[in-house]
Amino acid sequence: VIAQLASLYLADDRFVDTVVHGCTSAVGSLSNRSADCEATVFFGIHDPSGFYISAIGHVNADGPQHNAWRNVGIDIATEAYDLAPSFLKASAKPLILLHCTPGHEEAVIDGIHDVIPTADVFGGSAGDTAFDPSAWRVVSGGLTLPAPAVSLTLMWPTVPYTLSLNSLHDMDAGRNRTAEVTEVAEDGRRLVSLDGKPARDVYDAWTKFNEDAETEEQLSSRSTLRPLARLVQSDDTSGIFTLHPMMDRADDRSMGLFASAKVGERLVCTSSNRTRLVNAV
Repeated sequence: VIAQLASLYLADDRFVDTVVHGCTSAVGSLSNRSADCEATVFFGIHDPSGFYISAIGHVNADGPQHNAWRNVGIDIATEAYDLAPSFLKASAKPLILLHCTPGHEEAVIDGIHDVIPTADVFGGSAGDTAFDPSAWRVVSGGLTLPAPAVSLTLMWPTVPYTLSLNSLHDMDAGRNRTAEVTEVAEDGRRLVSLDGKPARDVYDAWTKFNEDAETEEQLSSRSTLRPLARLVQSDDTSGIFTLHPMMDRADDRSMGLFASAKVGERLVCTSSNRTRLVNAV
């Protein structure tokens, strides 16, 4: 559907020079006060004096995945950056809208910053609640790619902008629920053990749930309300970076993650509730 919509826009004379960028979403779409599980939302920018260019790339599924995703970030950032006028490169730092099908998004950002170190990057993952890769798509111009793929739009807007990334979870309640990562797999996307114990056993003890009586929906809800996170410390602030568990029932009691964990770092179990999440948004 998104490929057909992008093609329609490009075929309309009114949008012949439009930069098109898009992706699939997790559950549905939001617009103002409405939400729809089967809708498509368009976000348009009219900035004739600004510079906007999109690029897209497919990830090579063979070999080390972290490197493959980073290389795509390098390639598409280079493709877009090479088309930018020299005076823009010298005068202001750019803004990048990024969408990836779920994979190694952090590696893509590293690749982009290899090419454009000063770029501000924002965006998201083009996943879904069923975590079915066959449903994931990203779009750039008239081209749509299935997973694993990445698209970006490189921008130099002529108006001021501000980016804000906020966690909707509280780490205060989880200060006593912390452990060291002692084993990972799948380039850090699977958490095998915490403090030398199976990761799922530690997480279940922290969140105090009876797995045998838990439905799949409750399992997913638990990881949303009580995700694991790493502590992040900058020069003058501290915060958390959520490594949202992908709640499956692996026989080895490991846990999938939506971001990479590293051996030796400490993770904390954070908490929230449905009311707080809705009110915070």
